[in-house]
Amino acid sequence: MVKKEKRLALFRLLALTLTVFMLIPCLPIKIFATTEETDAVFVYEELKDHLVKTEVKTTDGYIGIPVHLAIYNDPDASIMYDTKNYNIYQLKKRDVIFYVINWNGERIGQESDVSILSDYISQGYVVVTVDYLNNEKAVPPDIEHSLATLRQYVMIDQTPFSGTGISIRKYYGYFLPAGYRLKRDVEYFDTAVHASLGTLDYVLSVWNNYVAGKKTLYDGTTATTANTFEDCTDYYGDPLDTKFYLDIIYPSQPTRETPVYTFEATQSDRHRNTCDISDHERCHFVGFAFNGYTVVNVEHTFTLMQKTFGYFDPYKLHKENGAKAARASIRCIRYFADELGYSQEYIGVAGISKGSPYPAILGVKNNVTMPEYQNYSADPDGTLFEGGENVVQPYMTYDDGTEISSEVTVLRLATEHVGSTKALTATSRVGNLFLCFCLAERTTNTVCMLSGTAFSSSLLM
Repeated sequence: MVKKEKRLALFRLLALTLTVFMLIPCLPIKIFATTEETDAVFVYEELKDHLVKTEVKTTDGYIGIPVHLAIYNDPDASIMYDTKNYNIYQLKKRDVIFYVINWNGERIGQESDVSILSDYISQGYVVVTVDYLNNEKAVPPDIEHSLATLRQYVMIDQTPFSGTGISIRKYYGYFLPAGYRLKRDVEYFDTAVHASLGTLDYVLSVWNNYVAGKKTLYDGTTATTANTFEDCTDYYGDPLDTKFYLDIIYPSQPTRETPVYTFEATQSDRHRNTCDISDHERCHFVGFAFNGYTVVNVEHTFTLMQKTFGYFDPYKLHKENGAKAARASIRCIRYFADELGYSQEYIGVAGISKGSPYPAILGVKNNVTMPEYQNYSADPDGTLFEGGENVVQPYMTYDDGTEISSEVTVLRLATEHVGSTKALTATSRVGNLFLCFCLAERTTNTVCMLSGTAFSSSLLM
């Protein structure tokens, strides 16, 4: 009797086993299979403590390919950047690093992702990794527009930050191909020291005529008349920042020296030139880094107040200071070339509209001889500076005393400003290679000619 029950139990077990095997083909196979790499968002193991959330997007919104996002943040990290013009309220808002991985292009920077991203997280950035899953379509120029669309989703709509408690500054974002770093807020020119004598008096007059009684400060009070330049303030009531800066996006520990693309920002807040790309007209700036360039964003020589109050006219100091500032920016770029590993031999400059005098001046061979467009009455000969008699212009020599050149390799500009044409005429006669000159033409096609692909390898690489 016992043996019979044992045989019956064995038959039942066998029947159950056969039934299970027969049902397996009818079940979704991924229930049993290990999840494929493309089905799960990649997360850096070393950064998991800072992971906020992940998201799978079935389409990037432009190319039509899937993309994965992962957001990292350290809420306890102090913000270690850009403390010049922003009060405590603004500093609670964080800036964003878009770090693009697994796109279909060459990786030039060999420093590890974890090493790079750990630094930015500790500096108070929100890091968003954008994973294109090695899709063959994730290449320039389409990737530029894809990132423009994602920028709208992440920084303007701020959908991914819903419920995270993270607050960001919507125009402060940087797109870095994997292996790239950002050297930010590099001072290249100080108006209070290096500018032509009469510059600060001119800024004072602009304040009293266009800011005092017209602009409102952050606390709701109206700007008042200034008796001296020192009485002029930024939007938050702090002393005006007299310095101009540039940002360098470069491959870290590169496999080769990269050519340099530098662009004079036309936005009153230069950071918008690196991230205000949702209109798809300026995303070429992103494209240069994805085409193997080091990219430099140079602050325009505004009349200082625009950097904090936003754009208004009169806005420029470049007629009296443009040549000095432009040359200083190139010398600054060259000064850091050995440290950061990019080329000094191939430097391209570009500018449109108010930024067009920048490449026009630099395009003149032996541009060190190019005078300013005009001088203030306090300095009719253009030989005196705000800092006094013994002022030396910035970045004149390397650390070993060797002079630094301000020459460039290739330039591109578009302008509708007649005031720039004197410099343009000189450039077209005796300048370096003149990629494109467009007078009074401001079309999308013209702007797109600045893209990393169009500017590219036959000219600078």
